[in-house]
Amino acid sequence: MSYSLTKNEILSNKKDIRQLFRNRNSIDGKYTKVVFLEDGFRSVLFTTRKKFGNAVKRNKARRYLKEFYRHNKSLFKTDYLYALILMRTPLENSFNEISEDLKETLVKIK
Repeated sequence: MSYSLTKNEILSNKKDIRQLFRNRNSIDGKYTKVVFLEDGFRSVLFTTRKKFGNAVKRNKARRYLKEFYRHNKSLFKTDYLYALILMRTPLENSFNEISEDLKETLVKIK
């Protein structure tokens, strides 16, 4: 299993992002929200909500989401577009808590 994150796996096309949020299905977790859409190829958008601390906290949150994705690619279906959104952080800012929340949320996707 490869632990890399290639440019092809990162959702950056504005048309696809617009389509994802327009025709979305979403599941909320304790700290996260996963928006998904069946589309034919796997691609992931990593983001936080608009009012999420300063730039340092937002970047750290995106790094956490990317790290989770790299180590848990098997939880993501290959023919879906995903947006992983960190809505709030745990008090200890723990990667393990965010990781467990995302795992529980992704299992709910059928």
